[in-house]
Parts: sequence; C-alpha cells; structure tokens
Amino acid sequence: RAPYLQMPSPDGLTLRWQSLENYQGTVSITQDEATTAFSESNLLEKHELRLQQLKPLTQYFYSAGKKDSPEYQGKNYWFVTPPKTGSTVPVRFWVTGDQGKLGKIQRKVKKSAFKWLKNNQRPNRAYLDFWLTTGDNAYSSGSNQQFQDTFFEPYKNILKNIPVWPAYGNHDARRWAFFDIFT
Repeated sequence: RAPYLQMPSPDGLTLRWQSLENYQGTVSITQDEATTAFSESNLLEKHELRLQQLKPLTQYFYSAGKKDSPEYQGKNYWFVTPPKTGSTVPVRFWVTGDQGKLGKIQRKVKKSAFKWLKNNQRPNRAYLDFWLTTGDNAYSSGSNQQFQDTFFEPYKNILKNIPVWPAYGNHDARRWAFFDIFT
C-alpha cells in the first residue's frame, strides 16, 4: 500500500504505508534544503510514523520506505501542513461519500472534482487542504483487500499528498480492517 497521510496539524502529520516484508520504516522530509529523518523502532509491514516539529502552512517533500532504499520518493511525494490554529487562511477540502464502490460513478466523481480543481487553482497552495469521507470507504464488506482495491488504489495519487479524514460507514463496519488501516 502506497503512502497515505493522516492526522494533519500545524506542526505534525502521520504518514502510513504497507510493505510486503518487515523492515524498520524511515521517512525523510525536506524543506528549504534541510532534511529531517524519522524512523520506526521495530520491524513492521504496516508502517506509521508521526512527523513532528513541522512548520505551519509549509510544503515538505518526503521519501518513505527502507532507510537506505526508500520505495517512495521524488517530486510527486509532498504534503502541506495546515495553517496555524486560529489563522484566517481559507481552507479547501473535498467531501465524498460511498467513494469505495469501484466503477463508473466513482471515476466520474473524481474526474469532475479534479477538473474543477484544475480550473480553480490556488497560487502557491496545494489543490486541497484535506479530504473528508462520510463513510463506506470500501465495498462490500470493508475487508483489507477491498480497501486496497476500491479506496487506496483508485485514490493513491491523492492520498500521497492530501491528508484524509475517513468516517466509518456501515460497509466499513462489517470488519475491523478500518481501525487497523486508519489512525
């Protein structure tokens, strides 16, 4: 499972991903040529690192994976921290429901949203600040594989840059995978 972002705050963010083998996950972030590394203390397949002491409303580029050979890296792996608490900076977010049902409607909603975002760009800002789901992130019974096939794979290019706040829907509730997958 490719990286996905969770729990954004003005000074932190949680980055998660899954690997096929156990290893000590490492995330390196770069901002203005300064690089900071965060590493797990255990060998894991399900990786979760809290990146801390970040600056508000700042873009960071990251790499994630094994310490000496990250699987995910390059100019397409970035995130922007939220603005300082109490600031009056406008926030843009995307709200979707039942987006875990793979198919024509899912693709049409995503395509329409990104057409609008392309036509309404924000200079020097990410295209979205976060993504809020209203549940039913995976059909039909919320298994780990269904999350991979119907949520993580179709939305991987969003999830690697934009934090997601997922709500728990009735299809997600049929298994405990939701609580294992999301922070």
